[in-house]
Amino acid sequence: MIALGYEDKRTIARRIAAEALPALLAGDAQAEQDFLAHCEGAGDSLGFMLVRRALTREGRALSPQWEAVSLALQNGVIQA
Repeated sequence: MIALGYEDKRTIARRIAAEALPALLAGDAQAEQDFLAHCEGAGDSLGFMLVRRALTREGRALSPQWEAVSLALQNGVIQA
């Protein structure tokens, strides 16, 4: 297993967020589920925060699953 440095993790989180955002803005429910599963499973709090901020700036309502994933990330819970 290759250990990723801090900068690598940040770069990957930003890339995943940028790739997910257009589909989420378009209301793609499957993309939302996939993105949230990624964030929770990988512990990607940066990607989660970037996308959540972008969605709320666009006035998008977030499903209750966003709060659940937020709490899991805050508690350091990583789903396998």
